[in-house]
Amino acid sequence: MKFELKYFVILRGPNHNIFFTTNYNGSCSDKGKLELRRSCDYGRSFRTVASRVYSFVLGGRFLFASIMTGSGTERTIHVSVDGGELWNSAQLPTVNHEQFYSILSANQELVFMHVDDPGDSGVGTVYVSDDRGTVFSRSLERHLYATTGSDTDFTVVSSLRGVFMTSVLTEDGAVQTVITFNQGARWQTLRGPETCDPEASANRAHRCRLHIHSTYSTSLKLNVPMLPLSQANAVGLIIAHGTIGEGESVLTPDVYVSDDGGYSWFLALKGPHHYAILDSGGLIVAVEHTNSPVHLIKYSVDEGQCWRSYNFTSEPFHFSGLDSEPGSRSMNLSLWGYRSDYSRWVVITIDLQKVLHRDCAEEDFVQWLSHLGPSASGPLGPSDGCVLGFMETFLRLRKGAVCYKGKDFKSETDVAPCLCTADDYHCDFGFYRPENSSECEEQEELKGRALHFCLNGSTEQLQSSGYRKIPGDRCVGGFQPVRKETDLRRKCLSDAQTPSATPVSNSTSTALIVLVVIAILLSSAVAGVWLVKKYICGGRFLVHRYSEMRDNVEANQIEGVDDVDDVDTNYLETGKARYNENSDQDLLV
Repeated sequence: MKFELKYFVILRGPNHNIFFTTNYNGSCSDKGKLELRRSCDYGRSFRTVASRVYSFVLGGRFLFASIMTGSGTERTIHVSVDGGELWNSAQLPTVNHEQFYSILSANQELVFMHVDDPGDSGVGTVYVSDDRGTVFSRSLERHLYATTGSDTDFTVVSSLRGVFMTSVLTEDGAVQTVITFNQGARWQTLRGPETCDPEASANRAHRCRLHIHSTYSTSLKLNVPMLPLSQANAVGLIIAHGTIGEGESVLTPDVYVSDDGGYSWFLALKGPHHYAILDSGGLIVAVEHTNSPVHLIKYSVDEGQCWRSYNFTSEPFHFSGLDSEPGSRSMNLSLWGYRSDYSRWVVITIDLQKVLHRDCAEEDFVQWLSHLGPSASGPLGPSDGCVLGFMETFLRLRKGAVCYKGKDFKSETDVAPCLCTADDYHCDFGFYRPENSSECEEQEELKGRALHFCLNGSTEQLQSSGYRKIPGDRCVGGFQPVRKETDLRRKCLSDAQTPSATPVSNSTSTALIVLVVIAILLSSAVAGVWLVKKYICGGRFLVHRYSEMRDNVEANQIEGVDDVDDVDTNYLETGKARYNENSDQDLLV
């Protein structure tokens, strides 16, 4: 029997699994009738792990599939944490099939999912999962997910655990940046720099708030050449374009830096810039975003507080972009652009180790307690720095120490557990935290109703006081709310997927397909596949909404996947991004 390989994606892991979908009629648009297959032995055998698949995506340790349910176009998101052996339908309270779903982020511990509000308003609710990626509860309301271009500002801050930023739409229509430091249990408005005049904000409460520009701002064609940047090995460091006040109306944002993971910010550079983090955060470089030829780069050895200039070429050129080695541990920076006569492109690579005079020594480092925030003063209390159940102290470079860490540098950390408080808990399934409240309350529409959900083929009844410990939280003792899941001994078989447990032997056709898959991956023939889809299967067509899922390889966490309907693009794996454009552009339900 003939079938066509539709998409494929490589899932990194000890078994080096290959996941791909197939269909049997050669159609380019027959989504919803695909089979999701897995090979654990490089194509010698296959196993069908899900049927009636519309699309799929990988995030962290989670495998997601959008699967057709019943008649019509309804489909639901199914989640697996064991490579497709066992599936569970995502349990989201009071969400109907007509609402739009999008996976915002997935790491090794949990999943963030956006669900549109009814009426195509451009805002929705962010839900956060348990450690199984299955049972979700409300995290953030009025989350911006624009109808104009399906744009969301959801950003994973990889330089400090538990930190995420995004934008909400206020009741008066203003775009506002919010941040969470405990994996979505509580969100707060971003603090503006201390230099902002407090009297100026007396008449308008948002006047001194800092707005961080991200994907939504670029969709409005604002002068934002780079999105927010953080790196796992540059502890606490975030670089981003921002404006004070009504940020979405400003055409020329400035560069702001946070050196404590987003608790406080300061103005680093006036006007838009391209920037990069080098030497594990010991060096920041920036190039002004301008139409004029450039010959200088700016660099800072104190996390953006003071800047110097470096002349990198005797012949100025029109700058187009910069990049460095993955991981931000190198001191080499590449800049590219073209000469004034437009005759040729040039790439200039600079070794910036020459601007630092020596290797770092022990006296160049200081102890730094993370998650302390700018408001701490005087002696530290027992709960200061306690986030996600423990205090974490890093060895960080002292401000103003002009020295070179090197590629092998790894920041030492000390960890101490904390007593549990309400901040160590998400609100449970069917509960939420009202604005400006620390208490979890039951959702109005669920009061008086038994909370049931389907898990592992069995109906479970949830008895909860409203709290569920945040995945990855390590707190001990202290606040211990009552929570119990009771198996009601009633099966709840879903007709959404019917995986086959029988391995499919390697026929000539399937073997050839796997060889083609690997060849395509090695040759990175993305452009060829795109052309086939574009000119044979009807052309590139952007869906009204799409989910963004990028993987920070070093931090091993997903930030988004750019997804485009009817574009068959390989699951790319590079130093900066890992995504499958055609898996669930979408995860539309």
